[in-house]
Amino acid sequence: MDKAAFDALVSALDTKLDTFTDETDDYEEAQGNLHQKDDEMVDFIGAALTQGRNQFTEGTPQREVIDKIPTAPSTQTPLKAVISVATSPGAGAVHLEFEATHATSYDVLHKGPGESTFTRVADDIIQTSYNATGLVAGAHAYQVVGRNSRGDGPASEVSTVNVA
Repeated sequence: MDKAAFDALVSALDTKLDTFTDETDDYEEAQGNLHQKDDEMVDFIGAALTQGRNQFTEGTPQREVIDKIPTAPSTQTPLKAVISVATSPGAGAVHLEFEATHATSYDVLHKGPGESTFTRVADDIIQTSYNATGLVAGAHAYQVVGRNSRGDGPASEVSTVNVA
């Protein structure tokens, strides 16, 4: 490879990196806007429930329904996360499904073949599933930690997935 070809590859890489950075910034801005809208909806729902409670006297069926809707944030940290599905749907791929009572988001931890420690591969995600691709063949270990405004719950048991 001559210098001109090398410079062309470096230039192409720089362009792709700039595009990736711009798209990442757009994603983070959209995620921030989503969290802001979520906060606004929580405030709106709280006000609507308060107004609804005032319209119905205690003991009526309508009031009983409204009173069962929680208006306060969680009072405890999440319980221990449980990984219910840990499969390899194809070569180099892993699919996980998980949950933790009282969790509002999750961290996913991964330890690949030959690695001695877990590394966080997903941070504060709201989905209850995780997909990974491009993995090397071998045994891949995963743990999940549930989170909420009160803190982190205990990590799940380790689930090992054999990737082809």
